[in-house]
Amino acid sequence: MSDYGEIQFKDKMLKIMQLPYINGDFYEALSIDADSYEYLVKWDVINENCLDESDACNWEVFKITELDKYKEGYSI
Repeated sequence: MSDYGEIQFKDKMLKIMQLPYINGDFYEALSIDADSYEYLVKWDVINENCLDESDACNWEVFKITELDKYKEGYSI
């Protein structure tokens, strides 16, 4: 079970499985759908000089990459 939230992608609800982490000019986090397929969610950094990471990105605007993997053992 994840406490990092959910986001809508196409007709699926994705569960964010980890705390988003900085990777260059964006934050990213792994997410999965109800069928256990993986996705990578990315948020562009819009405020690189902020002191609070909650202000680093517009967390409502994201890009999703389908990873085409099935992870056995995950459930949402």
